[in-house]
Amino acid sequence: MSSSVCPSLTYSLVTGAARGLGIVLAASLLEAGAHVYCMDILPDPSPKDWAALIVKAEEKGLTLRYRSVDITKPELVNTVMEEIAQEALSPVRILVSAAGSAWPIPFLRLSRSLIDL
Repeated sequence: MSSSVCPSLTYSLVTGAARGLGIVLAASLLEAGAHVYCMDILPDPSPKDWAALIVKAEEKGLTLRYRSVDITKPELVNTVMEEIAQEALSPVRILVSAAGSAWPIPFLRLSRSLIDL
């Protein structure tokens, strides 16, 4: 990601940001100069990775927040989005949808009833 994002105006939201790809993408957005709000169903993000993000956000003077929320529950997502709208100085312009779910079996063996078609 280039550093062409205007930090004072660009707010982003990353779902699935407690670990893995989501937290890596949150770090990339911070590096590019965006304020970052993170959501995940987990109560807390990966401690080691989150600590690194805090340092990066503080160095750049950017907002970094984490919210534990189940994105399959629209009423909870709406509440969190309203909170973000009250706090952010401009609208969220970037959405990274990295949340997912996993089953302990290979994908091709999933029954159709487990897949939302």
